Amino acid sequence: MKRWTYIEVFSNVVRYTFVLFIFAFNFSYEVNGQINPQLEDADKITPFGNCDLLPTKLKPDYKLVVNNTSTNQANISSYKINWGDGSAEEVFAANFASATHIYKSLGIFSLVFTAYDIAQIGKEKTYSVSNQSNPAVGLSNNQGNTIGCSPLALNFTITEAENNAPGTYYEIDYGDGTSKEVKTLEQILANNLSNILTLKVPVMCLEWMVNLF
Repeated sequence: MKRWTYIEVFSNVVRYTFVLFIFAFNFSYEVNGQINPQLEDADKITPFGNCDLLPTKLKPDYKLVVNNTSTNQANISSYKINWGDGSAEEVFAANFASATHIYKSLGIFSLVFTAYDIAQIGKEKTYSVSNQSNPAVGLSNNQGNTIGCSPLALNFTITEAENNAPGTYYEIDYGDGTSKEVKTLEQILANNLSNILTLKVPVMCLEWMVNLF
């Protein structure tokens, strides 16, 4: 009887030792083998942005060069980049060092960089790529009056929006204590009527000046 008891005890010890070994192995992998995908723009002045080159709708091309700075690369088997502009995804081998892509249109794009470990489990990181220039903005009173007595409604139109890049938005502060308004470029261009801003002057018979942004 004792012989079987000793065998059962020994079996349990072996079983628990094996479980502890597997747990330690998994913990070591999580701590030391976790992958971390990272990209670095070769352009250190305006990383992931093209504002300094003043792209336009007629000349929108933006050449982006990225370097692979992922950590624990020894545990990474492959990479994938979705450039975010509708072009085909690109897959790279474990020795991936750098890649080049040309954006053919203005806008803000979500670049998704994915690294896969040896078990083909992926981890991704997203970068915002801006192919834009500083927007133009103007304000017209449509040859109307800017002087009057309260209550007074004044109409203004946002101008010079035609060549601005997608993603441009307008924050309008009337300066009279009312809430700010936010309009997208698409809203501004959709209809001239949507460009009209109505300002209510809360003071009596004072001359005032309209300041552009």
